Amino acid sequence: MVRVAKTIEKGKKVNALSEELYLQWEMKYRGSRKKEVDAEVKKQVQNHYYELARGLLSDGLSVDALEKRMKIPRDDLLRMQAELNGTPA
Repeated sequence: MVRVAKTIEKGKKVNALSEELYLQWEMKYRGSRKKEVDAEVKKQVQNHYYELARGLLSDGLSVDALEKRMKIPRDDLLRMQAELNGTPA
């Protein structure tokens, strides 16, 4: 399958059977990894929001304002603010 994938990637013509087998393999592989990939993307998005919130808190935006605009629990925002202030949460 790897040889077929490399052949397709390089743009060389392959017979229809090889291409069909490769596509079947790719569909099976993607299907089995879908939940794993979705979870990773969700984690990356959440991390991005948390980093953005930390930056906005450090710039002086209030917890109330962030809570209204972002999907981050108030407890997490208060914890972030305490960390930025150097006090225990």
